[in-house]
Amino acid sequence: MHSAAFMALVAAGASCNDHSSPTAPSLPPDTPLAGSALQASGSVTTLVPVNPSRLLPDNHLSVDVSLRTTSMMNSLNGLHAGPDSIPLEAGPTTPMFVSNGARIDTPEPLPPASINSVWGGSPLNSPAYAGADTSAERALHSSDRRDSTGQPDAVTVTVTSLRTGPDGSTLKVKPVTLLSPVNDAETDDLTPLLTVSSSEAQFIPQDQLAARGDAYVFFEISVVPDDGSSTVVDANETLQTAEITSYQINAALEETTTYQWRARSKIGDELGPWSTTATFRTPTLMKVGVPTPLTPDNGATVSSRYPELVATNPEVVGVNDVVIEFRLEDSGPTFPSPAIFEEPMAPGGTTADAFKDAIALSTQFWWGVRAKSATAGITSAWSETYTFTTASSSAGPRTPDPPPGQTLDLPHQAALISQLAVTHAAALANSNVHEGGSWDFMDVAVEALRQTDTRWGYNCKRGDCNHLSIDVVNYFYGTGDGLYSQDVYLIDIIAGIKSDNPAPAWTDITGSTADNNTIGRWLYPRPK
Repeated sequence: MHSAAFMALVAAGASCNDHSSPTAPSLPPDTPLAGSALQASGSVTTLVPVNPSRLLPDNHLSVDVSLRTTSMMNSLNGLHAGPDSIPLEAGPTTPMFVSNGARIDTPEPLPPASINSVWGGSPLNSPAYAGADTSAERALHSSDRRDSTGQPDAVTVTVTSLRTGPDGSTLKVKPVTLLSPVNDAETDDLTPLLTVSSSEAQFIPQDQLAARGDAYVFFEISVVPDDGSSTVVDANETLQTAEITSYQINAALEETTTYQWRARSKIGDELGPWSTTATFRTPTLMKVGVPTPLTPDNGATVSSRYPELVATNPEVVGVNDVVIEFRLEDSGPTFPSPAIFEEPMAPGGTTADAFKDAIALSTQFWWGVRAKSATAGITSAWSETYTFTTASSSAGPRTPDPPPGQTLDLPHQAALISQLAVTHAAALANSNVHEGGSWDFMDVAVEALRQTDTRWGYNCKRGDCNHLSIDVVNYFYGTGDGLYSQDVYLIDIIAGIKSDNPAPAWTDITGSTADNNTIGRWLYPRPK
């Protein structure tokens, strides 16, 4: 009479002791499994079906249980009643041996229950279970199954451990597979789309899992700084779709940064195992690098009081409004009170600018550059600091004043201007200041002439020092310092300045200027 019941018990042990299964959500140890039960003093005595795995919902993992007999008084194949609590823990479809060596083969398990089985239900009364009646189950339901004391035979099923995965997983599904972005790939923008393969069931048909409307995929994205740590920046879930599930990152990621991510299945509060971890890198959408000082060279000596500062342009990505900012200081390399001036970044690789006022002679200066973009909201770091020293006033010779009532002769420097036209050809070609050109060639020419004699200077056109000649220099031939003096020779050093091909020249226009009843006037340095 005990045979069917005992075989049901054996089947229960076989089904619940499948240690190859993944693990289950946490329950306190020694908690009786829910089901159709007979209440007994101090414990819960449960009638166990042939396949007690139905006591677990199909979207949960297996449990380890200890099955103990509470009363086995009648004989079974010659086995008489022994002490209570004999552990019976066979594996699936594995013969079991009890204390006297008798062998009891476990029956075949029944088909799995529906995925919609839940904890705390009545699996014995569920439709899936009701349709799978066996003699063992009928024996368990039978009211005439009693031992020698007149008490019903029963099996106590007590939870001894609920095997939760090392990563906290509780769903019987396989890990999802990360599809993109992976392998440190660079994304197109700062809100990349993450895609994974949808989860696969382990112990139920895949179409049953796919048919559910409450299956999600949970995504976790972390930033990975240079120190190797990681900080979660986005953690969210999205409803699982067929075959591939995607999630658009909903966080403000940083440019040029490495991130890692992983994903897992989720149904209700239960979680599947974590996927592997993949990395990706965000792109540089806008970049403004640091420019580099070029000239004057670090440690150079310059003769001009208007030295041109030239910087190598920085790397720029995604913006077109970059400005090169210069700083110039004569009080030390920490720039306590610098002069700041700027110039839009020029094409061609370098950008040049000069301080608007004449700087002191015989003085050490420090300078540096940085780049800015209003569109990108980026200001680069300052470059390394360069230094230069201006020459003393005696750097260029000065012809002594002539005797009273006399004038000095005009020096002839045509060869010098021709040489400058070769070494500064671009500046000469762009010398028409009135048409958007620059003072570069004139400034270079005046400084070079002053290296031969400091009597050379700029010409105030028609005597108006608010309007300097853009192609004429002058030489002071009188006595004194010469500032604003009309005692000058006037030399045109640029022929055809308004043409497409200006050329070096050395033309004395002193007489023609006087013939036109106009004058020249000496000035140095040039106001900026």
